[in-house]
Amino acid sequence: MKKTLKKMVCASMAAVLALGLTVSPAMADEAHAATKKPYMKTLKLKWDLKKNKTVKITEPWAGIGKKPTTMTIKNMKISKAKKAGYKKLTFTVVCKRTWTPTKSEVHKLVNKANGNFGSGMYVATLDYKTGLDCKDVTMKLGEWKWSNYKTVTDSHGCWFRVPRTAKVKVTVTYPEDYKDLCVGVGGLNQIKETKADKKLGKKGYPFGKSALYKKGKTNSHWMRIK
Repeated sequence: MKKTLKKMVCASMAAVLALGLTVSPAMADEAHAATKKPYMKTLKLKWDLKKNKTVKITEPWAGIGKKPTTMTIKNMKISKAKKAGYKKLTFTVVCKRTWTPTKSEVHKLVNKANGNFGSGMYVATLDYKTGLDCKDVTMKLGEWKWSNYKTVTDSHGCWFRVPRTAKVKVTVTYPEDYKDLCVGVGGLNQIKETKADKKLGKKGYPFGKSALYKKGKTNSHWMRIK
């Protein structure tokens, strides 16, 4: 049982953290480009993500609600990519869970999970003007490194083991003349994905329609890469 729980928790978090939105955006109307407010600017987002700055988010957990986590962008660097006409952005995301479940919370979590304990953080790239996937942009994540595991057991025999620290290197390749690349980090706002979440970034499903935004407007932090 212990082995199964550990795998479920780690897999859930890893899948969400690997979120990369990198398909072509819908065509913008050039005639309105000068006057139309950029889509991402119309949303109530925090544009405070910076190199080496620690930002706070929350994650949803079954039966016990949202819990705090921090995310930090480290070792951020922009250089020339191997592909002509492209740049490469690299950085490391360091995630730390700043809470320890009580015995009461462990009991509720295990009994409410039904195979999905919840949690989840994400890294995303989106187009500033459209809120959709960035054109000709690729995002790759390296191997996750998990550490600082915490295990709590309640009086009923239920137990929960969660990695409190995670690190991953991110590489984003984009056209050198592209000025609308946005990078964001955030936490899930609900455990179950919506239709808009699954199609996030594709035509008709900009960031503002997803539960990543609608259920917690300020549970993410963003920066523009110019």
